[in-house]
Amino acid sequence: MYSMQDNPSLQTLSELSEKIDSYSSLVEQFREQFPVLDQAPIYFDNAATSLRPQVVLESFTRGFAYAGNVERSLHTFELSALIKSGNNYLKNYFDPREDSQLVYTANTTQAINLLAQTLGEFWCAQKNAANSQETYYILVGQSNHHANLLPWIKLCQQYSFLQLKYIPLKEDLTFDLDYLQNFCQEHANNLLLVSISSVDNSNGMVHPIGKIKQILDTFSPHAWLALDNAQGSTYNQIYLEKAGCTDYWPADFLIGSLHKMFGLTGIGYLITTQRINQLKGKEDKDINLLTKFFKLSNEFINSQEKSNEEFIHLNLPYKGNSLNHQLVGGGFVKSINLDKVDYQLKDTNPFLIAGTPNINAQVTVKDTIKWLNNQPLRELYDYTHLLQQYFLEHLRQFNDVLDLSNATDAPSQLEVASHSLRILPSFGHHISLSIEDGQDIDLGQELAKHNISVRVGKHCAYPYHDFLGVDSTLRISLAPYNTREEVEYAVEVMFNFFMNL
Repeated sequence: MYSMQDNPSLQTLSELSEKIDSYSSLVEQFREQFPVLDQAPIYFDNAATSLRPQVVLESFTRGFAYAGNVERSLHTFELSALIKSGNNYLKNYFDPREDSQLVYTANTTQAINLLAQTLGEFWCAQKNAANSQETYYILVGQSNHHANLLPWIKLCQQYSFLQLKYIPLKEDLTFDLDYLQNFCQEHANNLLLVSISSVDNSNGMVHPIGKIKQILDTFSPHAWLALDNAQGSTYNQIYLEKAGCTDYWPADFLIGSLHKMFGLTGIGYLITTQRINQLKGKEDKDINLLTKFFKLSNEFINSQEKSNEEFIHLNLPYKGNSLNHQLVGGGFVKSINLDKVDYQLKDTNPFLIAGTPNINAQVTVKDTIKWLNNQPLRELYDYTHLLQQYFLEHLRQFNDVLDLSNATDAPSQLEVASHSLRILPSFGHHISLSIEDGQDIDLGQELAKHNISVRVGKHCAYPYHDFLGVDSTLRISLAPYNTREEVEYAVEVMFNFFMNL
């Protein structure tokens, strides 16, 4: 039998409630911008997809008024200019540097697959030019979303000289940075890429990207860093600070999706930095200029009359070769020679995707980012975190509950403890729960009956759940349009569910 504990932390709940209510005017103004809330859903699945405000919906509708295709003829100049402006707004939201570039993709998953295919072909050309027989490494995070795992696994299956390794999690669910440093020291010249998340999809943890970049720069400076920023997109500046960074993410590749930042589905982004962008173009491939990336030596560096620092900064190991487009076709062709079975492309970003883009989604990007820039994001973030704490405090009052929300040894405790409700480590706006005998799905269905949307399963993070030792979890992910009343209603439904077990 379940009941609330005899002595709940009423003072803590009261204090949290008072703080939450101090944001009531701000929250009301924010909620009014989302028409779907008129239907009174309780939407707690924001880590998967956020709701869209009226300004984005109106922008989407206006997009259908444009005739023709983008970048195809003079009569679509206005449309092309709007999409280009949106591209600049989105890029500058994450990276204000002039030498960074952004291309649109369908989503985060497509962007990482495109990245893997492009880099795999490039590394293979480098390896063959150097006639290297060595093994080279790609490092991923153990808690990565599958979108940031499977493309790299597939790539390593395709190319035998590539080997996938992962940065293990520690008991507190942070990355083992000692492992990372030791790996970089041992394989300094053979580590090609580290691909991790800025913010974890399963539990909301922010990783110390600044420290990770420092380790790479010190011990394996030519290795590239790719960041899955899907979960960190909305509150970009706040997560930058929490990750130990400043004005922009110190990554060579930054990847995410608009549908997690109050935008439309079907549009993702891939941002590249200067040392990547210098490798674009299919033209002027002089094999004699191919540098020995896979056989770096002091003699080569000295012959170029460059110091180690300059050598690393200019990324000369890659200077003589280029990244090639993977998805080619209409849009950026310079010439085609059928007799020579060859083509030349315009000097464009190598990650640009040929063909007609998702025009109707792309025309909304500018309005989406302008709307975001006009929101009090720091206050909204703080409010939503208070709401998460309020939710957690209610759950702690349930009988037979194991509270691991702030635990530094959750996997070990889960091995020996048996509790009907287990509150797993939860950060930011996430709440992660595990229920005895795999009844996560039953609770999720019960919540759905009451128009409460949550997510149940492994959240595309099987290795993370394997590390925890749980088959599945119930994830609650909050947003600023959620309210204290919604949380209290959800707690009541959950309480009744456990009462009837």
